[in-house]
Amino acid sequence: MLDFSKIEAGRLEIEVLDFDPRRLVEDAADIVAPQAHAKGLELVTLVAPEVPQVACGDPGRLRQVLLNLVGNAVKFTEEGEVVSTWASRTPRRTAWWCASRWRTPAWG
Repeated sequence: MLDFSKIEAGRLEIEVLDFDPRRLVEDAADIVAPQAHAKGLELVTLVAPEVPQVACGDPGRLRQVLLNLVGNAVKFTEEGEVVSTWASRTPRRTAWWCASRWRTPAWG
């Protein structure tokens, strides 16, 4: 996942790029969907309309985190569905805060 040794040493370089968070979430789900379907699971991703179409940050690192979260949700869910809901929070200064909520039968 993330390189914790670089984080602890203060040497992790974070990119600052404009990216589409909606697309990033959908792409991560598309990558994991075959694993979900192979287990007979439904993978649902809901992105609220208020999630901005352009965000500024490190899309590569965020993609790593998303793939890990979605992959683990699928890995540890035995039956039913994995639902990921994404919504924006009120902007703080110049940053948007995005919240994710996961629901699976196993986790609640």
